Order: sequence, then C-alpha cells, then structure tokens
Amino acid sequence: MKKYIMTLIPILLAYLLFTACEPDAVVPPADCPNPPCSDSPEPSKIGILDTLWSVPIEGGYTGTNHIVVISGVVYFSVGSSIIAYDAVKGEKLWRWDDQELGRHISFYICSKGESVFVQNFSDIASVDLVSGATIKRYRETTEGHYGAPRGALLGDFYYYNKRRSNKSKATLMRSHKKDMESWEEVYLIERGEDTGGSSANIESYNLWVNPNSGDSVIVFQHRMSIPNRVDVVAFSLNTREILWRHNDVNTSGNSNHQQMLVMNDKAYIMAAEVVIAYDMFTGDVVWEHFAHDLAIRFMFHKFGYAESINAILVKGNSHRLYGLDPETGEKNLFVEDAGIYSLGAGSPVYHDGIIYYTTATKLYAMRASTGQILWQEDSTMRTNSGFNGDIAIDKENGVLFAADGYYLYAIRAFED
Repeated sequence: MKKYIMTLIPILLAYLLFTACEPDAVVPPADCPNPPCSDSPEPSKIGILDTLWSVPIEGGYTGTNHIVVISGVVYFSVGSSIIAYDAVKGEKLWRWDDQELGRHISFYICSKGESVFVQNFSDIASVDLVSGATIKRYRETTEGHYGAPRGALLGDFYYYNKRRSNKSKATLMRSHKKDMESWEEVYLIERGEDTGGSSANIESYNLWVNPNSGDSVIVFQHRMSIPNRVDVVAFSLNTREILWRHNDVNTSGNSNHQQMLVMNDKAYIMAAEVVIAYDMFTGDVVWEHFAHDLAIRFMFHKFGYAESINAILVKGNSHRLYGLDPETGEKNLFVEDAGIYSLGAGSPVYHDGIIYYTTATKLYAMRASTGQILWQEDSTMRTNSGFNGDIAIDKENGVLFAADGYYLYAIRAFED
C-alpha cells in the first residue's frame, strides 16, 4: 500500500503543476457576442479592424447617435449632448449639453459648416461648430400645439411640423437659420376630406430647385394615422401652390419617416412595402420597386447611394440589402443575408467601392460590386452592446467613425 501511495504522489504533483494555473474556461454570457466582454474594456482594437483611437461615451450606454465629420472635426450627437473631437487624435475640443432639449432626434449641419441644428419635438437649438456655444434656442409653446419629433435644415431655412394636440391640424413652419425666432407658416393641412379622415401630419420633407425656372419646391409626405394613409406632395415655395400630389400611395398606409431622397430631378420615398421614384417636374411615377416578400418592409433607415454601381441603397427591416438603379428601379445589387435588422441601426454609407452599415450589433463592410461581406465585427461590450446609429466617413483620410453605445471609434476604412 505504501509503495502504491509513493508511486501516486509524483503523478498527483505533476497533475497539480500543469493544471492548477490554468484559467477557468471562458463561457460567454448570452449578451456577450465577442468574448472577452466587459462593461469597462480597453477597446484599443475591435476584432480585426484597425482601430486608430477610441473615446468613452460619457454617461454610459445611450442608444442611437448621430455622427458627422467636417474639415478634420468629428461632431458626435449622443443623448442631450454634442461633442466635438479632433478626427486625427481623438482629443475632445468641446462639449455642448442641453438637458431640457433632451435626445436629439434631428441633427443637421449647415452646408457652409458654421452651425449645427438639433431638435427633439418642441425644442430646437443651433450650436456654433467652432466654439460649441448656443446660438439660438426655440421652443414651440403655442397652447394646444406641439412640435413633431423631427425637423430639417433645407437651404437657408429650418423647417419643423407644428401639430395641434388633437392631431386635427398640421402646419409646416420655417425660419431663417440665423433667425430662429420669427416663424413663417408654409403649408397647412387639416383633418377632413383632404386627409380621408386621417390625423393631419407632415413629414420627410426635402428641397428641390427647378434647374429651368429656379423655383424652390419642397416635397414631403402626409404620413397620417387612424386610419393609416400616406400622400406625397410637391409644393412650390415661390407660388405657394401644390404642383402635384399622389394620395394613398401605399396599401398598408405606412411609410418610412426619414427624409425623402431628392437627386437627379427625382424624389424617392420608402413606403412600407414599396420604394417609389417621382419625376419632380411632372409628378409622374417613374418606377416602383416592391419588396418581393410583402412581410418585409422598407422602414426606418435613410437612403444611401453607392456611386460605383449607381445604386440607391435600401436596408429594410429584414436581412436584405438592396441597391436600386435610380433611373429604372432595377436591382444593381441585392444581398439576401446582409445582417439582421435593428431599429437603431444606421443607414448604409459608401466610400471607395465599399458599403458600410450597422445591424443589431455588428459593423459591416461590403464590396459594392459583388455584395461580398469583407468583415463584420461585434462590439466587445456586454450590456446592451452593439454598433448603432450613424456611420461617418472622413473620405480624405479614409477613416470611418462609429459607436457601440459605450465608445466612439475611429477605424481605418477597408483597403484591398
């Protein structure tokens, strides 16, 4: 027996020597897609991506966001804050915050780059892009009325939808971007025969300038509910008359609430099951492209555009990604499995032959010419993690900016 024990001791010692220092097997939790996961990582690198820098989002997870890069500065709208960073170094230049305004549903930067406009329902503010100081602050306070969630900076004017609280009337208002105190009524719709009994609403407005006459035309949708109905309207800002109108354009009465796309003298709208192109001169329907599975809807995301394949990019609430020819509506690109849909996901953006977009958790790069997915990377965060909101691209330096709700990342764009 003693001999047996003496023989067993070396075996036990060897076992302890080679196993005692081994870490426990990593079992990823259900909300940790890319172990090791943590709520406070050092995200120097995201998977295989060349992460140039990253900065924590102050205050923790905040959901979706807006990102724009102009002249070497990244402007990041998250929660009730706008933060400006040096695009190369990631150094914070300034931070603007307005708790009363709250989360920015609309985020528009002037074409000349002097200011940014943000809106959340009845509250609107403009902020200086150099100093981060408030320029103007406006709140819709008319009794019995409120501002709809989104507005838009179109040309030199900021527009928003003023709605009666019982939703019987909607008025499109505008003010010069440097004024924001005196507001002009542009267009009015009231519930009744003109709306088919639906609640009055005005959304998705965009601007077109007639290249022949110089007339400024605003195109928008009556996106109405109870019962559902969608109309598309083109309205002259010079003569203040409706130039053309299409009523009840979608059988289910629903549509994308994001801004309509205006390009090539056409207006494009995502109704729930169909993308429609209108001739801005005549109002004629140029083409319609229906989702081939009507359970799949073209909702929530903005249009993108891929120059190399001349395609309007549409990511619906499905795994599919469409690249539609702007002249014919034919599919120049169609990817059956481009990643799962997410309400908070950003719209597709394009740079140098590559399409970038986010899904429920991942950041994707896809070759536009073939639909090949080049990479798809998860956030390393654990709680409520996932890349979401906008993607911005510094085209001059080949850098993209994205956020996962915890960190803002500068990532080198894909290179062959």
